[in-house]
Order: sequence, then C-alpha cells, then structure tokens
Amino acid sequence: MQKSQVYVAYSSEFSKSSVATLVSLLGSHEGLGQYNFFGYDNSEISSYDRISLSPFVVAEVSHVSMGVGIELGWADAIGKRIFAFYRSDVDIPQSVTHLRNVKLIPYSDVAEIPKLLSQSVYTVK
Repeated sequence: MQKSQVYVAYSSEFSKSSVATLVSLLGSHEGLGQYNFFGYDNSEISSYDRISLSPFVVAEVSHVSMGVGIELGWADAIGKRIFAFYRSDVDIPQSVTHLRNVKLIPYSDVAEIPKLLSQSVYTVK
C-alpha cells in the first residue's frame, strides 16, 4: 500500500534540526505509519501542489511567518484539515486562529507532536 504524502509547514525560525527531528518522529510513530511526512524542499513541485495532494496539513506555528500563513491560507481555502501545533509558552499568531479548518494543539516538547497528531487525526473528521 502506498503511503499518503503529508505536507509539514514550519517557519524558518523553527531550526532545521527541529524540522528533521519532527519529520523523523512523525514518520516513525506507530499510529501514523500510513503517512509519509515532508516539508518544503526547494523542489520543482510547488508547496501549493504538495498541499493539494496531502490528505491534511501539519504545521508548527509557534513563530509568526508570512510563508506559513500563506501555505495555511491555501490549505484552508481548498478545504484541507490543518493540525497546527504551537509551544504552550507562546501566543498563537492571530492569522492562524481565523482559519476555518484548523485544530490548534499546544505542546511542550517536539517529541509530543506525533502522539498528539495521531490522537487528533483519528478523532477529527
């Protein structure tokens, strides 16, 4: 069975090592085995096209980012479910709170995100 490709949106403030850790953790979580997670990679395929092909979008929104805002706006406009994670010690960017298809999920440590996502994917339709 082919895995569904899931786009992960994040700010450049979210370090490359944190992105790599998050994508690795998501990909290895038992409850998310049917998905393949990836972020922006400068390929010839646009992030809009990748979002269009994703069953849902995962976003780390602890930092204000115009690029992430644009990507989440696209996802929201085409009806994609958005799971937006933010550190529990920061204020959520206002632009994210106005999206129709978003579920905001606080976390304390990046390692918590896969479990939180797994629980959310199967409880929200």
